Amino acid sequence: MNARTIYCLVMILCTTVLSSNAQTVIWSVKPMYETIKPYSESLYLCQLNGKWGVVDAGGKAVLPNQYDFITTPHEGNGLFGTLEGGKNRLNGLISPDGTCTPVNGTYYVIPHFPHFSEGKLCVSDPSGKQGFMDENGKIVVKCQFDVVRPFKEGLSSIRKGPWVYYIRENHDAAPDRNVVYAEWRNGQITEGSSFKNGEAVVGYGGKYKVIDLQGRELRNFSASKWKINPADYTIVSNEDKIQEEAAKATVPQSPVEIFSEDGKYGFRLNGKTILYPTLSSASPIDLNQVSIAAYHGKTGLLKVIDGVVQSALLSNGQAAERIHVDKKGKTDMLQYAIILPKQIIGHTKLLVDKGNSHFEDVSSAVVADGGNKLTYDFYPEIEDNEKDKSLKCKLLYEGMEILNETFTLSVERPVRLRLSEPFATTAQADIKTEIQEIASTIFNDSDRDVTVTATLSVDCRSNKAVSRSFNITIPGNSSRRISVPVTVKVDEHAAAVIRLNSGEQKKSTVSLKIY
Repeated sequence: MNARTIYCLVMILCTTVLSSNAQTVIWSVKPMYETIKPYSESLYLCQLNGKWGVVDAGGKAVLPNQYDFITTPHEGNGLFGTLEGGKNRLNGLISPDGTCTPVNGTYYVIPHFPHFSEGKLCVSDPSGKQGFMDENGKIVVKCQFDVVRPFKEGLSSIRKGPWVYYIRENHDAAPDRNVVYAEWRNGQITEGSSFKNGEAVVGYGGKYKVIDLQGRELRNFSASKWKINPADYTIVSNEDKIQEEAAKATVPQSPVEIFSEDGKYGFRLNGKTILYPTLSSASPIDLNQVSIAAYHGKTGLLKVIDGVVQSALLSNGQAAERIHVDKKGKTDMLQYAIILPKQIIGHTKLLVDKGNSHFEDVSSAVVADGGNKLTYDFYPEIEDNEKDKSLKCKLLYEGMEILNETFTLSVERPVRLRLSEPFATTAQADIKTEIQEIASTIFNDSDRDVTVTATLSVDCRSNKAVSRSFNITIPGNSSRRISVPVTVKVDEHAAAVIRLNSGEQKKSTVSLKIY
């Protein structure tokens, strides 16, 4: 393309693009996983061949796909590990930003409490004894108890043998001083909830008491109200449910809308389609501008990016409005010009319907300018008598349709004018002027105005020959009559002809008669 064509192309496309949505999609993680789930604001769980890993929104692997479980972050850390002998072996900790902390030694996650609470995690060793690990992966309370529950308000409800009592986090430094026994029954209790608001519930033989942080008895507790929250082992109340509902956060909504047609999903922004329905599933766009999307049976991360995807149909570097067809049926060459983000060039296919209602993959003939523009030159296919033509193009990214444009152009053919044979407008010459008019009518059956040069000649032998040219404009679907005066001195039959500069002509013999 020459400089003028490029300039015109940029101006045409920019005029369109600046008033439209300049966004499209790109796979940040190609569809290759069985499942992808949100992990944190910036990370995603992904399952491959049955194993779990973690990737970020840009597709970088944070954890490889080699783990049987990865838990949701809680108090700043999630857990990851493998299944070993029916137990979940803990291999490490992972923070919401992707920082991983390995765990040395053999420890297992307690199934009921797979999360940190007050900076400590319930774990067990190979013997089955339970203790606590800190956020650095270090054991802070040795695995010495039969059952441990999450720390709440500085204390943990533990069971050793038949009895339940409470320990503090620095228990191992001074075991005798860092324990709290319930005063009720001299500490011989078999049940004990975690603390909440300075109170816990302890029980024995179906009877229950409320105690404070020092183990002192406060009041009776109804056995019918003994209902444990499985997450932290506190007593559940109706107020807890209300607070839980109130604490639900509002998820920010992306302006990108997901819509479906025939069971497939696409993306739309402000009414403009940026991805035509192709996906078998798609989650709402999150804060990373990412949707968890399934395509051809696999799942990936589809990211909405700022980037123009726009097409224009050009003729001689200008926006095409009509298709010119010459007398031999040959059309002018047209050009599709495509603007798209550089990062998806090389991952696209251009399909073009040249006018035969069939999309053809023309990618091998597309010319790239080294920037963000592609062009494709072609000759449209026009049937006889077509007055307008719809030409279409589609752009596919990784097989998904991100552009679908239709351009309807009028078809402009060479005008074929009809002519009447030259004729005498009267049967004889005028008595006073001795002039007889010879005329012909020119018919324009097209829809557009035509300017033509017409020459009407009368070749007289006995009278004076006459020839005159007319430069006239004939409106569409109308006609014009032209005439020449012949001075008639004697009767004769003369040859008359009308010729147009476009090549049409008609001949006849006219009768010239004196009055």
